[in-house]
Amino acid sequence: MKRSRVVDIPLVVNVAAAAILLGCGSDHRLEAQRCVTRDWEVVPDANCEAQPTTPGRAPIGHSYYWYYGGRGVGIGERASGGSTIPPSNGMVTRPNSGGYVTAVHGGVSTRGGFGSHALGGHVGVGA
Repeated sequence: MKRSRVVDIPLVVNVAAAAILLGCGSDHRLEAQRCVTRDWEVVPDANCEAQPTTPGRAPIGHSYYWYYGGRGVGIGERASGGSTIPPSNGMVTRPNSGGYVTAVHGGVSTRGGFGSHALGGHVGVGA
């Protein structure tokens, strides 16, 4: 008696689609975007939204800055461990504005894909 193999086609299609959408070796975490003062205190997002911005230009003279990743997301907390440079994937969540996901102009890539590795050390300028 012959036995035939049964393959659940919808499951195979879903797994393949997820792999294609996620990409290999990409960083898909959502970083928190919040507004901070010059002293890194988290303030309501409306403060940053009220300032005019020019993509690709440093916010010189501004009182408020967008801060990405790290710790300290609540109003009044001190932000640390993150950066003022947007994540390279261009997607962030705003925990102080309802937690919605929004697109931002991407920054620099901080993680590699297959075969990448990092070594500890220092980067020097003008040795």
